[in-house]
Amino acid sequence: MTAREYEKNAEALDVSFEMAQNDENNFDNLAPGTEQINQDDVEAGNRDSECFIYFNPDRPETQRQSDIAQDFGLSVASVAIVLAKKNFA
Repeated sequence: MTAREYEKNAEALDVSFEMAQNDENNFDNLAPGTEQINQDDVEAGNRDSECFIYFNPDRPETQRQSDIAQDFGLSVASVAIVLAKKNFA
């Protein structure tokens, strides 16, 4: 295709883009409280949660295998998974 063939559609494309932009702007007033909260969150940035201060992603294997039952004086539970082979015809 040549540039002339594209030029025919340039005005329609501009109108479509403007309509889409207007539709997007219409939703800004739909939930202004939510928009404000989202903007505040972006401005505040990310910070580590204090709720998960003891979680260490560098050693998940240790944390997965930890059993707190001993901390409470309970017997340690152990589970063994046995896979059975079945013949399917």
